[in-house]
Parts: sequence; C-alpha cells; structure tokens
Amino acid sequence: MKLLLRSKISLVASYVEIILSVLLVLGISYSLMQVIHNNILYQYFNYEIFLADVLKLIIGVEFVKMLCKHSLGSAIDVLIFAAARKIVIAHYTGNELVLAVVSVAILFVVRKYFNYDNKKKYVE
Repeated sequence: MKLLLRSKISLVASYVEIILSVLLVLGISYSLMQVIHNNILYQYFNYEIFLADVLKLIIGVEFVKMLCKHSLGSAIDVLIFAAARKIVIAHYTGNELVLAVVSVAILFVVRKYFNYDNKKKYVE
C-alpha cells in the first residue's frame, strides 16, 4: 500500500514538474519578446539593462533544463550563470569581486571533478 501511494505521488509530482516547466518556458518566451520590444525596437538602448535581462532569460532556460534533467551538472550550471550575472551586472568593490570570481571558479571545479555525469561520459 505504501509503495503504491509513493509511486502515485511521484507520478503526480512528475506531471506537476512538467507543467511548471512548460509555464516557465512560456514566461521566458514572453519575457524575450519584451526584451526585444523594449531594447531593440526603441531608440533608447541601455546595454546594462539589456545584458541583465538577457542573463535572466538564460538563467531561466538553465532552470528549466535543470527541472528536466535532474542532474548535479544542470544545477551547478544554474548557479554558475546566476553568479556570473551578479558579477557582470553588480558594481562590486575589489574584495567582493575577488570573492565572486573565486566562487564561480569553485563551481567550475566542482562541475569538472565531482560531477558524476561528466565522469560517465569519459569512461565510455
């Protein structure tokens, strides 16, 4: 009885996850249209705002991929893009910038050496 209930709950959770992924893709598509409309079609173009908007969309796409793949690598990719966005957009002091770059470097090391998915590719 417990196993049947767990499998049903897992199935429902999978469908909810798929529905949320579709809604996220629709929201990202709508946001992309707004970015194009606001930044490209108008004469007023602010590079920092454009870059911040595009990086938000990239993080959203990576988040959808993370929901679909369920892997450590995709979760680390989301963290790398989020940290890189903060580095590019935020105006850090020298020490804060060094800490942010070190955190991204640590994420790259974790992705390269501790990611089981990458190890599996190299063995085959």
